[in-house]
Amino acid sequence: MKHTLLKSQADEVFILIKQFDFEPSHFKWGDVPSRTTHGQEVQMLRYKQSEFYFIFDFKYGQHCSEFSPGSEKVVEAQSLGGWQGQKVSVGNWLKFLKRELQTPNFWDTLKSSELTEEVLDTGEANAVFSQQEQIKIAESLQELKKYIIQSSQLSKAQLQALERQIVYLTDASTRLGRKDWYGILISVLFAQAVQLGLGADQVKTLFQIATQFFHWVVSNITYLS
Repeated sequence: MKHTLLKSQADEVFILIKQFDFEPSHFKWGDVPSRTTHGQEVQMLRYKQSEFYFIFDFKYGQHCSEFSPGSEKVVEAQSLGGWQGQKVSVGNWLKFLKRELQTPNFWDTLKSSELTEEVLDTGEANAVFSQQEQIKIAESLQELKKYIIQSSQLSKAQLQALERQIVYLTDASTRLGRKDWYGILISVLFAQAVQLGLGADQVKTLFQIATQFFHWVVSNITYLS
């Protein structure tokens, strides 16, 4: 036996998707075995190129749901009820889906970044920067600041915080060893990403730009170790 939504209900799902600023073509309908009733097939709406989904299940003639992502778990379920209750669950799922898709995933950024892998995973020298290197760092930090300002709409408070961080990093390069300073740079980059509410692609770009400016520090650390 197969249970499907009414055409009007499927259209309401379409409208919800648009209301949450998703592109409907990024979703795909399919049929899956019911999670609640043996021998029954129900509809699943999946977000393409991901493992995220919403199952429109039925039990005892009433709507019930399973969806991923959930509010606080990877998979959550909705108990028995009517269509209006299931429609609310679809809206909640879309909200959770947007949250997960827009989350930068700092751990993956840290793992894949050229800025961190070579420095944090090996035992390098922690020699201080030469005066010429300090000047190069100061110039690169100003370029990094310029990029952040041009690519983001900063509030006055955010701009002031950025200025303080650039001044701090510039001053730290005159006092700290290169490995210690590099660790602070990484922390500042993540702090900026959080403060500005950057998305995954924006965080990746920020680290790519920083890599262009400061990859020579990694090379020098490796050379000195």
